[in-house]
Amino acid sequence: IEQFALLGEYGEGMDLGRVLQRLRVRQALAQLPDRDRYIVYRLFWDEAPFEEVAKELGLSRRALYKRWEKIKQQLRGALQ
Repeated sequence: IEQFALLGEYGEGMDLGRVLQRLRVRQALAQLPDRDRYIVYRLFWDEAPFEEVAKELGLSRRALYKRWEKIKQQLRGALQ
């Protein structure tokens, strides 16, 4: 029931399937460690360059790329 309270967040014109998919994405993201959620936020929503995010986290670009691939794999698994 709590999840349906979020329906108003997405507007009345959005179909239920899309709302439920967004809820699943939210739940999958919530399962990630804070650092991984930060990586998703910076790379996906902010569209920040890998070099910038790697520098922020004190990682090499290659290490960040490997971490990003693992995160995407985890999210895919959670959303299947």
